[in-house]
Amino acid sequence: MKRLKKILLISGLSIVIAGAVYCGIMYTIVIFALSPRPGKVEKEIIRQIVHSRSNPAAIQIQIRNVTSFDWEKMYAFRSSTTKKEIEEIIGVHVPQDCEISPQIFFLKNGRIIYQECEPSDFEGVVKDEIYFDMPENAKYKIYLPNALFSAKVEDGKKGPYYVLKQI
Repeated sequence: MKRLKKILLISGLSIVIAGAVYCGIMYTIVIFALSPRPGKVEKEIIRQIVHSRSNPAAIQIQIRNVTSFDWEKMYAFRSSTTKKEIEEIIGVHVPQDCEISPQIFFLKNGRIIYQECEPSDFEGVVKDEIYFDMPENAKYKIYLPNALFSAKVEDGKKGPYYVLKQI
């Protein structure tokens, strides 16, 4: 009888451990699959920063030079900003909701002409994340096409990320 209890206990523990491992793997797959990948603007910013790393003190980016379209305003939003708040701020309907992700919007003539959901993780910055430096309590910042940024490469737990600060 004791042997049977021991076998059942070990079997039960094995099932619990297997279930926990399975849940962990599924969580990782779901989070990875649902996390946005760098968009074309972010990829081009990263490409320019990496290309300029031979002289890190002189890394400067002008966003209009990394876009292939005309725009009048760029809005950079923190991940904590809701779709409703974004719509109130920019004054137009947002077609794509990127929950818990930083977002950038390019507007021309009061219309969204391009939107990008940026990679993020509620635990911290992710590899290749572009972080627009803004006041700590601000949810967004508006930039014009002639805005010039200094770019700084930071080492994060998950890989390099990039801080853009308007000059």
